[in-house]
Amino acid sequence: MKNPMILGRKATCLLALCATLGNAAWADTDAADYFDGKAWGWASCSDESGTAYQLDGGMRAAQPSTIVLTSNGGDNASAIKAAIAQYDIIVLDGSAGQFTIASQMAISNAVNKTIVGRNNAVLATQFYLTDSDIAYLKSQGLEGLSSTDQYTGTLPDGTTLTCDRRAFFTKKALMELQYQKTGAYTLPNNAGIFMFDATCQNVIVRNLTLQGPGAVDIDGADLLYDAYATHLWVDHCTFIDSQDGALDTRGGWNTYTWNHFYYTSRSYSHAYTCGLGWVSNHSDVLHVTWGYNIWGKGCQRRLPQADDAWLHLVNNYHNCAGNAAGMTLNTYVTALVEGNYAASGVNSPLTGSGERRYIYARNNSFSYTSTSTSVAVPYAYATPISCANVPTVLTAAHGAGATLDDMFMPLGYNTLSDETFGFYATSYDVLLGNDIFLPVRNYVGARYTLTSSDPSVVEVGTSGALKAVGVGTATLTATVSDELYGNFEAEVTVNVTQPNEFQTIMKWDFSTFSSATKGNLSADAALWTSDGTSYTNASALNGVELTANGAAIAEAEGLTFTSAASKLQIYSGGRIRLNKEGSIIALPELQRDDKVLVTWKSANSSAQRGFTTHNLSVASMLTDGNQKTGEAWVVADGAVSLAVSGGGIYVVSIEVQRQSGASGIGCIGVMADGSSSADYTLDGLQLKSGSATRGLRVRGGRVVLVK
Repeated sequence: MKNPMILGRKATCLLALCATLGNAAWADTDAADYFDGKAWGWASCSDESGTAYQLDGGMRAAQPSTIVLTSNGGDNASAIKAAIAQYDIIVLDGSAGQFTIASQMAISNAVNKTIVGRNNAVLATQFYLTDSDIAYLKSQGLEGLSSTDQYTGTLPDGTTLTCDRRAFFTKKALMELQYQKTGAYTLPNNAGIFMFDATCQNVIVRNLTLQGPGAVDIDGADLLYDAYATHLWVDHCTFIDSQDGALDTRGGWNTYTWNHFYYTSRSYSHAYTCGLGWVSNHSDVLHVTWGYNIWGKGCQRRLPQADDAWLHLVNNYHNCAGNAAGMTLNTYVTALVEGNYAASGVNSPLTGSGERRYIYARNNSFSYTSTSTSVAVPYAYATPISCANVPTVLTAAHGAGATLDDMFMPLGYNTLSDETFGFYATSYDVLLGNDIFLPVRNYVGARYTLTSSDPSVVEVGTSGALKAVGVGTATLTATVSDELYGNFEAEVTVNVTQPNEFQTIMKWDFSTFSSATKGNLSADAALWTSDGTSYTNASALNGVELTANGAAIAEAEGLTFTSAASKLQIYSGGRIRLNKEGSIIALPELQRDDKVLVTWKSANSSAQRGFTTHNLSVASMLTDGNQKTGEAWVVADGAVSLAVSGGGIYVVSIEVQRQSGASGIGCIGVMADGSSSADYTLDGLQLKSGSATRGLRVRGGRVVLVK
């Protein structure tokens, strides 16, 4: 096995295996599987001298909390914003379809967060330009109007506006279109996805596709706008059809890697992808690294465009023939531009104008006369690949864009130092029937082959997916080839055992109520009013258990309820009805990885109603008039709550199950040939010292260091 080295560090290109040891391990596997070591570039620096900044997103927490969201079929913005506010790691799972966003999500106070996609997660704006919209805009002759000359006019809604001539008349035309559709003169200029403000710091966004409405010059919203946030790492994302900017920046100390920008037939004009700077009086300097990004079909300008910035642009690929201008580095810019490739037909790959421009270009596929004899960055980074190889590397299966396969998502090593090469263990247990995930660090796009010594125990699928299909032991051999880190091979042993069973530890069944309960409800006119078929709370409930006639209502004992007066009904024939948005059912203290099952239906057969959740692995549970049982996993030890969302619902039962025996996530790593565990450290401790064995173990569903 080769021991790959880079920049004098022991290789951090770890090969590791993670296996879910039962469904209850969702939160753990997501917390570990979706974090790749640490960022590089300006985002990893605190100042211009290169003082290190620990950019680790949601893994900063001692015990990161994780939530997995799927699309609710409507506007998902509020659920995503709530998840970012409450959790460290937010996993957006595309298995239930794309996440629709009706209005750009303004994110505040997001500190130490990771937002990551799986299963082809797509966030798409609700509004988009149709073919007929674009045909109408083209019929107005807007494309010949100036985008620089200022014009003052009155829009159809009576607003007086001064802006460039083309933007003004484009806004006017689009408002007229909206009037034809809706009867109101509105301008859909908030068709963006994320905006991170100045209170945000140490945020990682990975493996997401962000799709906009199509480019149109109305001073609209960006797909991702850094509105003065700092230490932001955007990696392996795809940006399609941004209305205004795809990824615009006013904050500093950021790194943008392995992203793909392009436009489709939805776009009309103003396909200007990535602008940064616009700082008043040159009072600030933005520090941004751009590495391994593709500006593809339809990109016209700002690839990127900057002023008032110190940039590093390395191994990027411009493949947008017929564009107007590529990298445009203007006033007060210092930049190192190296190893970039511009395809045939790309105009002005590197240009710019203005004073105080210090541009040093080397080893690019195009010629450029540098304005500075040397520009250096203070941080370590991989030796750039040859510019001729950039197109092949960046368009590979795991190249630029949201291309990280779930099973190969990099593993989280927040407790590892740069000097650590591997974990202590070389074998672990997996439960029968579960998938096994083999993530490899994917800096450039590793290629791999997998074999199993016993396919009847561990099966290797055609796509490389691994599954525990039989009880026994199998050895997995992985051969990995990486553009930057070279080739290496490793073996791991997997022991497949029978799974433990879940057992019900608590259940609240509201399908029937005892005669004693109904008698107490009837006798307590002060707390409950009756219409002969149901009992309604006479006064507000504020986080209390349900009682009647001085006694606890046995069927709900242990739960607490928050509800406005006359908004909770207990039906004598069975079921509880909650009629108020925001009414809350709180469960008692639960353990991480407990399973919670809720059976309910909407009180309106045509409306999607249910719950938003706290401390569960899904953000919401919704259904219509059809009864549904939803299940989710407890993310962290503590209370769980269900808040009514969408209107009145009927609750039939709530159940909590716990898996017998320990379960969680098992992680192992591979060391270089001939090495001893005594040679490596974890959190500054030797993995093995004399007879004292130290290493990673699973305890309470978490991977811990045994000291």
